[in-house]
Amino acid sequence: MGSDFVGMRRVTKVGILVPFSWSFRGGVVVHAGRQAEALLTMGIEARLLAGYDPPDALTRLIHARRTREDPLPPYAIPLGRSVPVPANGSVACIVLAPSAVGRLQRALERESFDILHVHDPFAPVLSVLALAVASCPTVVTCHAGSSRRLYPLGRRLFGPILPRIDYRIAVSEEARISAESYVGRPFEVIPNGSPCPRA
Repeated sequence: MGSDFVGMRRVTKVGILVPFSWSFRGGVVVHAGRQAEALLTMGIEARLLAGYDPPDALTRLIHARRTREDPLPPYAIPLGRSVPVPANGSVACIVLAPSAVGRLQRALERESFDILHVHDPFAPVLSVLALAVASCPTVVTCHAGSSRRLYPLGRRLFGPILPRIDYRIAVSEEARISAESYVGRPFEVIPNGSPCPRA
């Protein structure tokens, strides 16, 4: 996160919202989880708001993929079950449960984040809702490069929330080029990172 955005603001608590289910490994979910862990090691309280599909019969009925075997981390706030949706050449497990809307709103009120970081800002429904109702500064990260249908549609549907975005990140130059005409400018390009072992 750029120093121009943070400025002199004291940041002690960051919310990281992912509109997908933590229960299924995917690039955005892994990225957000590592982001939360990095912030925690810096002494910043971080909470990951994401979907969660317990390893039960209903999850097996809805999803062809197996859920993760590791337990939900203590910094995660589960918002509800997901459904598989074809998106950008793969299948995204997006949280669309109506009950998740209320859970998200209550979590945002309860946690009182200093900053809310929203991944994939045009993904329905949680990303858009979080940006619309957040009472703190917001950061977005755009992951998709060449999302030729999602961004124009998102701009038409959710254009009024764009002024609520305070800082924009893209994970690659391709993602920046794809997003900036629709999500606004400027963007900072920060590639996905991997944890490095300590020497």
